[in-house]
Amino acid sequence: MFLFSKLNHPDQLLNKSDPQWFDVGQPFSNVKGVIAFSPFWVSKKLYYGSIDNRPIRFDFPIRNPRVKRLVFRGNRSPYLAQLLKNQLSVPIRPKPSRALDHGVWAPMRMTFPADTVPVLQVSCPPDLVHTDPLIHDLIQLAHDNILILFTGLCFFHLPYSASSVYPDPLPPVHRQIYALYQSLTSRFDHQVLRSSTPECPADPYSGHSICCVRV
Repeated sequence: MFLFSKLNHPDQLLNKSDPQWFDVGQPFSNVKGVIAFSPFWVSKKLYYGSIDNRPIRFDFPIRNPRVKRLVFRGNRSPYLAQLLKNQLSVPIRPKPSRALDHGVWAPMRMTFPADTVPVLQVSCPPDLVHTDPLIHDLIQLAHDNILILFTGLCFFHLPYSASSVYPDPLPPVHRQIYALYQSLTSRFDHQVLRSSTPECPADPYSGHSICCVRV
């Protein structure tokens, strides 16, 4: 399966009563691991990040000491790195210094709070929707019970112009992730698992929080 999740601020991890996240990981109880992409790591060449436990990478200062203690305990897996090298038809290189960033970490902690699922982050190509061999390889990995996670701004409410934080129009990498979402949902069954506005139409621009695509 593919999982498309909106970006989440780490402070949300402290709200244990938020019904948006109750049991969200149940459909993924049988996954062998997670290959994750976020808009905070974009590169022309394809890389995978650290397979060791490293401090989470934040693009902004974290002042809340409770958030600083919420380290994803790792479960980084050499198995996933070897799987990528064996099954991808496109070149991929290691970047051991690259820890999980908060764009991946927050949805992972919410979906798998017990930290029992191995996760490996991969850099996001700037022309994602035009990398057909990569998308094909990811679909094949999904067939083998590897969950493919993408996060992006496209799962927040629009219009972004009403916010001083999120730009309007979407930055290029977020448009690419949204275009991939559109492509996959037009071809495969999909299900909205959580929505920030339950009455919204089936379009992430209207406020999807999490959507899975069964490929």
